Amino acid sequence: MALHDEYLSLLDGHWAITLAAFFLLYTLYSGIRNYFFLSGFEGPFLARFSNIWFLWDTNTDLTKPATRHLHEKYGSVVRIGPKSLSFSTPEAARDIYYGVGRDWVKSDQYHVLATISRGLVDDVLISSTNKTWHDNLRRVMNPSFSMAWIGRYEPIMDAKIDILLEQLQTRFVDNPKADICNVYPWFTYFATDVISAIIYGQAYDDLVHGKDGHNILGGLADDMLYAQRIMPMPILDKFLRKNPVLTWLDKAGLRSSKASHGAAVAQDLQSARMREHAYKTDESSDSNVQQPILMDYFINAKNEHPDIVNDMEILKFGLNVVFAGGDTTGITLTAFFYYVLKSPAIHQKLLSEIDALSQTKNGRLSYHEAQKLPYMDACIRETFRVHPALRMTSNRVVAPRGATINGHFVPGGTVVGVNPWVVHANTDFFGDDALIFRPERWLDDGKKARRMYQALLHFGAGNFNCIGKNIAYQEIYKLVPAMLVKFDMQLAELEKDWKIGPSALAKPEKLEVRLRLR
Repeated sequence: MALHDEYLSLLDGHWAITLAAFFLLYTLYSGIRNYFFLSGFEGPFLARFSNIWFLWDTNTDLTKPATRHLHEKYGSVVRIGPKSLSFSTPEAARDIYYGVGRDWVKSDQYHVLATISRGLVDDVLISSTNKTWHDNLRRVMNPSFSMAWIGRYEPIMDAKIDILLEQLQTRFVDNPKADICNVYPWFTYFATDVISAIIYGQAYDDLVHGKDGHNILGGLADDMLYAQRIMPMPILDKFLRKNPVLTWLDKAGLRSSKASHGAAVAQDLQSARMREHAYKTDESSDSNVQQPILMDYFINAKNEHPDIVNDMEILKFGLNVVFAGGDTTGITLTAFFYYVLKSPAIHQKLLSEIDALSQTKNGRLSYHEAQKLPYMDACIRETFRVHPALRMTSNRVVAPRGATINGHFVPGGTVVGVNPWVVHANTDFFGDDALIFRPERWLDDGKKARRMYQALLHFGAGNFNCIGKNIAYQEIYKLVPAMLVKFDMQLAELEKDWKIGPSALAKPEKLEVRLRLR
């Protein structure tokens, strides 16, 4: 008893020293454990001990192409954290996203993308690491995003293409003082209007107003820059945006969290459509509901699967598709025209092919017709490869039993991933000219072209790939010929390279194009 009291007295008198010693020993133990956990993999020395190194490396230059510089130095596998590995080969991507790792969960970095509303942190499709919830929701929603289903909305896309072309002609071609257009925001307005019209039956009308009227793109830009900065060490998010003090203030109404007005508009449009469904008396009474849209499918899914889909899930799901699809498609379209217009030879060859097919259609091609243009298809695929819209790595957590990835055994619990900006530039796979925009690589060898396309990660990969990719494909393949047939397009500064801004998305700062009618 006396010994026990003496021990307590010692702790009481030297608690600060005891606490400091414990912290020091724990830090030393953690450092040694981290050092040896992935000791067989090369990488920066400090990355062995903490994710702080990768956080620092990312934030020193937010415009660099992800971890490409590390792979150039250390090889096809790089240790970027105590329990994190970055791979650079298509074989590794196949193992992680389609092979042994197809059922692995997403890493904690995705929680950074979770939304905050009235003080409540809520996961959406892109941010959730709950694979069961994600798979159930995708199983219910996937049919409505199939190419067959999305194909019925081509008239909506055609209408938005007409509005875009009309706006560009009125605001730039017919205005002698403003013939130079920054096309990047206009392509994002187009994509946002298409997706919102397909989902809600009514577009956000960014094209008509010529601006991001609901702060969708502005809000997304802030979120993606924050994500790029924080994702290398996602625990920081709990002390920053998702700080319990700040969320409590939001919940108490003492602080207003930044939100997009687009959410309020989406909720109004969703509620209106649900009221139309409620007024239907029987299945033959279709007069109360307008032309079917994706929201109708979502509502029916809620009725058939109430355990998976509810009103809030529909709202979050719809907004997630609009937010994610608008900017990424805008980025891809902008990149396409940058690389095509940068090379007069590519531009002219593409025009000749499109003109030959669309001479009686004024550039208005169906998606099926547009796919028959082999050189345009090659240019689009090369854009996906050279400039994937997604800059972040789709990380997964290796199952507890461990796994072999591209010939390397990786212990369970390791965070692994393949960055699109890294694998798309793999010279062993795509050739020594992998950093050059050369559409012909997709036409040289059909079998090799199929293998190359399977290696692309522009829409993510595996079970967590982009659900709206078929909308994006149709938007891109239909808009490109319409733009090229109507306008004589030239880069305002042909000799000047464009600049990519900081973000988890590879967002161009601008792309100024001189527009004239052909």
